[in-house]
Order: sequence, then C-alpha cells, then structure tokens
Amino acid sequence: SEPPMPRPTPLTAGPEPTPPEPLLPPAGRWRWVAVAVVGLALLVRLAVVLKIRAGYVPQTDAQQFDLLASRLSEHHTFGSAPQAGMIGPTALRAPLYPLFLAGVYTVFGAGSWTWGLLANAVLGAIAVGLLGIVATQLLGRRVGLVAILIAAVHPAMVLTGTSLQLEPLLTCLCLGGLAAALQHRRAPRGARWPIVAGVCLGLGMLTREQAFFFLPAVGWLLLTAGGRGPRWRDAAAWRAIGATAVAAVVVVIPWTIRNAHELHAFVPVTTSAGFGL
Repeated sequence: SEPPMPRPTPLTAGPEPTPPEPLLPPAGRWRWVAVAVVGLALLVRLAVVLKIRAGYVPQTDAQQFDLLASRLSEHHTFGSAPQAGMIGPTALRAPLYPLFLAGVYTVFGAGSWTWGLLANAVLGAIAVGLLGIVATQLLGRRVGLVAILIAAVHPAMVLTGTSLQLEPLLTCLCLGGLAAALQHRRAPRGARWPIVAGVCLGLGMLTREQAFFFLPAVGWLLLTAGGRGPRWRDAAAWRAIGATAVAAVVVVIPWTIRNAHELHAFVPVTTSAGFGL
C-alpha cells in the first residue's frame, strides 16, 4: 500500500505571530537583579528619611495633609478645613492621600511624621518597580533594567518622597494605570486590564485631579491594542475604552456624591482644580 500523503497546508496560512517578550524576567539572574535594584531603591529612600527626620516639620501642603490625616485618624471625618478660622466640610484637597496618611497615623499615632515619610519611601520604591515594568513593556527587559537602575538613585526620584506630599502615591497609581493599558495593548484579551487601568486612574484622580489627563493617553493605547493602528470600527477596542472610563467613574463618583451632599455644589473631586491647572 502507498504511504499516506501529507495534508496540504492552506494557502492562507501565514507564519505564527511572534509572542511578546515576557513582561517579568524569568526565574534566575534577571529576576534577582531586578529585585535587588528595587531593594536598593528602598534602602536609599529609607536612608534619606532617617537622615532628615529629626528636623522635619510639615510645611505648606504637607501641613494641610497632616492636619486632615490627624482629624481622620482621631475623629473619622473629613470635615475640618486646615486653614485657620475655617471649620466645616472641605474638598480643598483630594481625599486619597489624607486617607492613606490617616491609615499610617491610625497605626502609629497622629502626627507620626517619620512613619509617614517611611510610608512614602516604600511608595517611591514601588514606583521604581512600576517604571521598570512600563519600560519593559515598551522597549524590552534590558531597557527596563536600565530604567530602574537610574530611577533607584536619581536625586529627583529620591527627594520626591522626603515630605508628606502626595506625589509618590500619585506616581504609583498613574504608572499602574499606564502599565495595565500597555499590557492590554501587548495582548488584548477581555476587559481585565482596561478595568485595572480605570481603577488606578480613578484612584489617581482622587489623589490629584490632574490624573484625569492620563485618560486620553490610556484610551489611545487601548484603541491601538495589538500593536496595530487605531481600530476605529473595532467594537472590542471601544468596549475596552468604555470599561476603563466606567471603572474610573465608579471609583470617583462616591466622593463626588459626598461633595454634593456636604458642600451643596457640584465638585467632582476638589475645589482647588482651577488653581491646580
């Protein structure tokens, strides 16, 4: 009998698409180097905090965050404005960083400035790791490693967290939203990563309202998912954008409702948005 003939390959079949490089380095040298660099970033920031803590006193914005967080930890209310002579509901500051700092004060006591600075140092190290993830998503693991090496010791990145300020938290949330959108762009599949991006950016807006301006950039990344040009007629791309927008709104709207109830006005996040812009 004659041997079976091989099945013909369909003429329309093309080469298999090359899968994207794994986001995180495989177990072994690369992963341990990345962990070591992020650990170095944390040690540098902790050392700076321990150096400055003896003479540190919150000033300007940091003083307001400290007063709001102290009131939250002691009286469980966001009801007293920090300016002298003003008592009552306030939306002068976005709520998330005072809530974060109030959590630190609840554990270690109101006015625990050193612990607040140490918490910011941890956020700074997390931001370094997230920056490495974004660089890896865009340009590969080698560039990601170079990025975290620079960020671990860059003076501006280190000094950002040396006061009771919101920037370390805001940086983590915006980088998290960006990384989630880029991950969906690398491998579009469902709505999980668009929802994560929306939650991160919603929390970012509750930290500082200017995080809203990340939404158009994230929307563009979702519209070009898969590495192609903008898919204007692709329903899946628009569903991903809608999932991000809805997630961000769901996160922000409870605070907007609170402002409408307490201030009797439409204040999406803060009353300082114009000044911030």
